[in-house]
Amino acid sequence: MMTSGAAGAGERPRSTSVSISTCVAAPASAVFELLADPENHLRIDGSHMIRGVEGAEPLSDVGDQFTMRMRQVVPYRSVNTVVAFEPARLIAWQTWSHLAGRRVLGGQIWSYELEPVAPGITEVIETYDWSQARLPWVIRAGGFPERMGAAMAETLHRLTDVTSGTPAT
Repeated sequence: MMTSGAAGAGERPRSTSVSISTCVAAPASAVFELLADPENHLRIDGSHMIRGVEGAEPLSDVGDQFTMRMRQVVPYRSVNTVVAFEPARLIAWQTWSHLAGRRVLGGQIWSYELEPVAPGITEVIETYDWSQARLPWVIRAGGFPERMGAAMAETLHRLTDVTSGTPAT
C-alpha cells in the first residue's frame, strides 16, 4: 500500500511524504532488531544506492548516528541521526548527504512503524518524509517521491525475505 502525506493547513496541498506498508511473518521485536542494526540495511536496500556502512553499532536511542556510503550519480556519504526510537514500535532517522566532507543536501526522515497484527505477524510501514528537507525542490525535480516509492516497495519485499526465517515468539 502506498500513501502520500499533505502540507499543513493554509498551504497549497502538496505531498511531502511517501509511505509503503506490508506484513511480515515475524514478531515486531525481531523486525525492530533487524532495522536497528545499520549493517542490515545493505541486505534490504531496494534503492541499490547503499554501498556500505561505516563503523555502525546497533542503534539504541534517539541521537545515535550512523554513516552509510552511498552512490547516486556520484559517491557520497549519508550521515544519519536517530530522531525516534521506540523498541518494537518505531525507529526513524534524519539523513544528510555529505560530499567531500561537507553537508550538501538532506533533512529527509526515514521511518519504520511496526504494528503487530497477529501473533508472529507484523505490519511494517516505511515512510520517506521530505517536509524538513533543506532543498525540497531538488527532491521533487529529481523525481524522488516516485523513485523512492518503488525502492521502498522493493526494500519491504527484501525485508519480508530476510525475516521469513525468523521464528515467532
